[in-house]
Amino acid sequence: MKTHALRTSILALLMAAAGHAQSSLPLNADIPFNFVAGNATLPAGRYTFNQGRSGMIALNAQALKASAFLNANTVECAGNQTASRLVFHRYGTTYLLFQIWTAGNDCGRQAPVTNRERELAARHTPPDETIILATR
Repeated sequence: MKTHALRTSILALLMAAAGHAQSSLPLNADIPFNFVAGNATLPAGRYTFNQGRSGMIALNAQALKASAFLNANTVECAGNQTASRLVFHRYGTTYLLFQIWTAGNDCGRQAPVTNRERELAARHTPPDETIILATR
């Protein structure tokens, strides 16, 4: 019980810090499948994505009591984005969060490739991409 309270306190502190250092408004998205973000496997549901200036992204689904943090890199600056979207790589039935693009921003954020994705890529053909439109 103490461990759970400690984890919850640390998560709340990190979420507050990420929210304070936001470079853009939070994104909201209904994700209809379980997915992997960094080293966390998360259930399908409605998520809020808070992006910090340093590249830290906090994912939170309050109704599911699910959350994760992801340190993403800035990627290709492809001009001002007209729509917010999430890009997932799919290997078989496993979805991995790959990129986050925010309407009004020039650059996107990309999750680093994890050992899990390397293992999946070695067993499968190149990934299929799945795009989820997000709202602000």
